[in-house]
This record gives sequence, C-alpha cells and structure tokens, in this order.
Amino acid sequence: MKNLLIHVFTYCLIGSALNAHGMTPKYPYEPVTTPCLNEVTLVGEAIMGEDKFMVRLQADLTIIETANTPECPSIPSIKVVFLEFQTKEVLATFNDLLGSNVSVVGSVQPGKAIDTNQVTFTATGISIIE
Repeated sequence: MKNLLIHVFTYCLIGSALNAHGMTPKYPYEPVTTPCLNEVTLVGEAIMGEDKFMVRLQADLTIIETANTPECPSIPSIKVVFLEFQTKEVLATFNDLLGSNVSVVGSVQPGKAIDTNQVTFTATGISIIE
C-alpha cells in the first residue's frame, strides 16, 4: 500500500499564506487539533497555482503530542504541509475536483511531522462541498 502513496502537492494552512496567494476563505472554520494517527477532516479549496497544483486549506492543523506517539511533536502552527494520497483513486478524485471546495479526510502519521515546514498529511478521501 505504501508503494501507492503519491507525494505531490503542497498546501498552506495559515491565513497569511492564504492572503499572500490572494485567496479569501469562503467558509468560516475552526482550528483542527489531532494526535497523530487520528483521522481528521480539513476543509479547503482545490486550485491550480501558476506553476504547480496545490490545496489551500481554510484551517489551522495543530498536532498534540500523546504518550502513544512520542515521535509526533506538538506543533502549534503548521504553515506548509505536503499532501500525499493513499491510493491512485484518491489522487484521481482530487484532480477531478480542482477548482472546487473540498473536504480532505486523512491523518498525520508518526514521524511525518518534523517541523512546521516538514509535515506530511496522508489523504484517504476527498469529497466536494456543495
């Protein structure tokens, strides 16, 4: 299954990054707090950048450290994360929804949150928000 993980996109999680790219959030949001391995849902917009695909999420993702996941540090303000897809089907769904508001479900695995610029979010599902 790990061979199917496709590491492709970068997305920004904070308002300053969104503003720097000229995107105004369309939905109010609450910060997301999760220990590693817990499933979380992030809401955002799949868009095409000038030179690469990206997802800009309208939420702050905070990882809290737990006794069971010592390798996943507490990060109060993640700025940039890498998005990888668990299957080719999830990647295809993402590509189909470019330009739409989407809900991305997935998790941050142990060892995938090193610092605010080295966080990998594994997407297990993506759906459109009507």
